[in-house]
Amino acid sequence: MKAQPPFTVTLPDSATKHEFTRKKFNLFISTDGRISIDDQEMPTLGDMELFIASHENQISTLIIKADKRAKHGVVIDVVERAKQRSSKREGLEIAFAVMEE
Repeated sequence: MKAQPPFTVTLPDSATKHEFTRKKFNLFISTDGRISIDDQEMPTLGDMELFIASHENQISTLIIKADKRAKHGVVIDVVERAKQRSSKREGLEIAFAVMEE
């Protein structure tokens, strides 16, 4: 069973679809900029970075599930800071989840 964030996230629709294998961690972003990795809310971006760094070996692709009304700047900050924390030479692979039909 997948852990859910402590807030509601409504994913955007998409005309394209790419399948990813089931992942251990999902990063959620709410409309008001709150961030959660699965059911664990991250009080700051720094906390998110530390979580990603300490679990990097368990993350092949970081799936971001941002609410369709989340501020673009917050989403970009999350992506950039997640990438910066990666020690992988090829970098951390990131994908965005969208509404399933």
